[in-house]
Amino acid sequence: SKTPGDNSPEGVLRERKAVCAGYANLLAALGKRLGLEIVTIDGFAKGVGYDETTNVAASNHAWSAVRLAGTWHLIDATWGAGYVNGRTFVKRFADCYFLIPPEKLAFSHLPTSDKWQLLNPPLSAEQFLAQPKVERAMWELGVSADMIRKALASNPDGSLVKVYSFPGDSTTLVQAPLVRTLKAGTKYAFEFKSDDFVDIAGFQNKRSMPLAKKGNVFRGVLVPQAGDFKIVGRTMADPKRLAGILEYLVE
Repeated sequence: SKTPGDNSPEGVLRERKAVCAGYANLLAALGKRLGLEIVTIDGFAKGVGYDETTNVAASNHAWSAVRLAGTWHLIDATWGAGYVNGRTFVKRFADCYFLIPPEKLAFSHLPTSDKWQLLNPPLSAEQFLAQPKVERAMWELGVSADMIRKALASNPDGSLVKVYSFPGDSTTLVQAPLVRTLKAGTKYAFEFKSDDFVDIAGFQNKRSMPLAKKGNVFRGVLVPQAGDFKIVGRTMADPKRLAGILEYLVE
């Protein structure tokens, strides 16, 4: 609505709603009352409506940094509270945005002051824009920044695999292609650790290709053919429904 309202800590508590500045201001007020050294950071974030033509010099977001045991850490309480689906806010806590490693946040957040990247050396605006936007679901699967950078180095078009958000928080991607496009007829290794799913499989053209299960580890080598190819799973709570995990385009 372009009417952000009162984003002071008192205003947020009173109205029970805020934009990013309100989240950061309230977090800072709470932290300072606990004796923490905490600051609000402003800058640019690849949020809703982002595309590569957006002017990163224009600040559009606020997040936080807190010093713990002498070391600065980053927090985005807004992104950690949920996400926007169309014009609706979906409340879904994501602890990955609390004390998130700087090398991960650097894919989506560019502070106005380089020092708050907490990187040495910091990224330039051009380097920041050259990186793809990494969705929260990727971090929730336990993917590291190094894994993404290795995948991008082998993928000239810079496209990452589509990652689905699904109910549950006990699934870790151990091994899988992180690029969007795969080659038909090629062998690809997949491995997940999960207490969310009772089975995990590749799915293409109505055909299921199960991964072998041992304890909570799902592992296998799959050979997709041309077309859309998904990695899906079934949960104990809803065994009749296939929940998407990863989605590829195979050429």
